[in-house]
Amino acid sequence: MEVSKYISEILERGRIVHITLIDPEKQRPLQTVKLAKIAESENTDLIMVGGSSHLYSNIIAETIKKVKENINLPIVQIIRDGSEIEESVDCVVLPVVMNSVDPHFCLGLSISASRLLKNLRIEAIPIGYIIVNPGGTAGWVTKSQLIPRNKTSIAIDCAVAAETIGLKYVYLEAGHVGQNIYLQAESLGLGTVSVGAFDEEEIIKILNLPPTHKPLYVMPIGYPI
Repeated sequence: MEVSKYISEILERGRIVHITLIDPEKQRPLQTVKLAKIAESENTDLIMVGGSSHLYSNIIAETIKKVKENINLPIVQIIRDGSEIEESVDCVVLPVVMNSVDPHFCLGLSISASRLLKNLRIEAIPIGYIIVNPGGTAGWVTKSQLIPRNKTSIAIDCAVAAETIGLKYVYLEAGHVGQNIYLQAESLGLGTVSVGAFDEEEIIKILNLPPTHKPLYVMPIGYPI
């Protein structure tokens, strides 16, 4: 399957592409399969495997193979080094970290991986990767100059630069905003959970959102039972 074409077809239908990111460091391969099956049952469009921390390539390979054997969705691998590439993936994402000061994450990663990808005939999707404060592990590993949350113009400049140099998509690493909601909920004796798979049309209808707004992340908050 040509993953970039698959993504384009979904976007042309006016729908947001939902990608489930699974970090193989967080659980064993069989547990990863369970998560992938749940995501598939909730109508996610792709499974992306990868993470910020270093893992032995054999663990990454085993995780990807197990997931691919058990689900019918495209498997995309996001890498931090060419040695991590697993031959069975449908596509490899090559991140160019737009605000990193480390040459490896600016262009070196693509250089280290491109020849192998070409020889293995694995589709590659280059993306601009932008890391927003606080950055977490991704910010630390990539040695990024973290973009302040109130400086949206800097993030826009990075995104436009990514488009200008021909990168297909932009990945905005801002998920850590959720951690503040978790912390605040905990301090108030409330419970919450991050939800990435939901009926976006129903959310838009219930919240009466304007056409300029798209729901990307839902966090229901309430008293735990």
